[in-house]
Amino acid sequence: MKRKGSLLKDILNGESETVAFKKSLSEIREIVQTLSAFANTKGGKIIIGVDDSGNITGVTIEKDTLEKLLNTITQNTNPRVYPEIFTEKLNNKNVTVVSVSERKDKPVFAYGKAYIRIGKNTVVADRDAIIKMIRESQRESYEEIQVGELQDLNLRKVEDAVKTSAKIGRGQLIAPMDFLKMLQFVDEKPKICAILLFSDNPQKYLPWAVIKVGMFSGSDLIYEKEISGSLFEQVELAYSNVVSLIKKRVAINGLKRKKIYEYPLGAVREAITNAVVHRDYSIRTPIYIKITSDFFTIQNPGGIPGGIDIDDLLKNPRSILRNPKIANMFYMAGYIEKWGLGLKRIYEACIKNGNDEPKIESNRLFTLKIKSNIKGNKLEGKILEFIKEQGSVTRLDIEKQFNIAESTARKYLSLLKNRGLVMEEKIGKRVFYRAT
Repeated sequence: MKRKGSLLKDILNGESETVAFKKSLSEIREIVQTLSAFANTKGGKIIIGVDDSGNITGVTIEKDTLEKLLNTITQNTNPRVYPEIFTEKLNNKNVTVVSVSERKDKPVFAYGKAYIRIGKNTVVADRDAIIKMIRESQRESYEEIQVGELQDLNLRKVEDAVKTSAKIGRGQLIAPMDFLKMLQFVDEKPKICAILLFSDNPQKYLPWAVIKVGMFSGSDLIYEKEISGSLFEQVELAYSNVVSLIKKRVAINGLKRKKIYEYPLGAVREAITNAVVHRDYSIRTPIYIKITSDFFTIQNPGGIPGGIDIDDLLKNPRSILRNPKIANMFYMAGYIEKWGLGLKRIYEACIKNGNDEPKIESNRLFTLKIKSNIKGNKLEGKILEFIKEQGSVTRLDIEKQFNIAESTARKYLSLLKNRGLVMEEKIGKRVFYRAT
């Protein structure tokens, strides 16, 4: 409903520097030209199915309509534009929205010409405008620096990414090396973005490009893991690691049983993906994930680019890309669905899961902190501390120490074992528990 309300407001306000109307999908050439203008100016959205006066005329959406639209846009823009595309129903009519962010690697050409947005008009960029864009884009981003050798790339990883992007309609099946050249991931040597995405060992050149996961009981570090590999591997491994460490409970509603996690899994995955995609790789420090009895905290080097205010970013979601090539690849692989909406989705998921609003700080570091939805339950940590202090205990020892029932002691021992924090040892008929 919020997205629908935002669209109606855009239509009511009329066309502007960042909003354009197109009556139908048959205006495909004008659509691509306008996307070039938005990418070269301040970013923006095209609402298709609305005439120049703001009347909703609607569009006909068939099975492959959006896929054809995406392919036409990518094939006729240089460097290729991969926009966000979605369809919404307004006044019982379908409208399609195509949006892009401002690009750092300007100018973006459409059908061989560069366009810019002046007011509500899309115009061909003149010589001076093109020179200005080139000068701005030549401030080379860190991900564009060449490093290593082509042999450092695993072409099987590239091939898998090509197949995935083609399967979900965000790319086409082409040879791995052609794919790398098309997206400008390689010149004579690979660029840092290619090494991070497609090397078996990116840490050979960027040893700080890792994720460190730590679990704490009070001020004591009780679990630590460093996650390396390609960026896609880091997201998957860090996510599964966090899921194994956080608490969960079972809610029963009638005959249905539902797992409720201490932190919303969607928000956790989104936070990890955002940290990997948007971190500043020139800063030589890892991404840190810290889990305590009260909070999940993730911290990555590099605040929001351009000094954008967080409240403003939440009210007006948009994609501000430090690493556009890495972000493009995560989009093509299906990890990013709606550019610029990641923080908003995290907020909504946390509130729905009973975690309250997350806390965000952005300066040289970007820090996201989510409060646990388990109120005041610190017994698990106390049991683990007791086991560590004693060296070896039985279940009965725990029951007596904390004055708890057998079922409660079993539950917490099971949780600690599943997280790899405690191990069982049988001596005769007795079972002892030790910290790992």
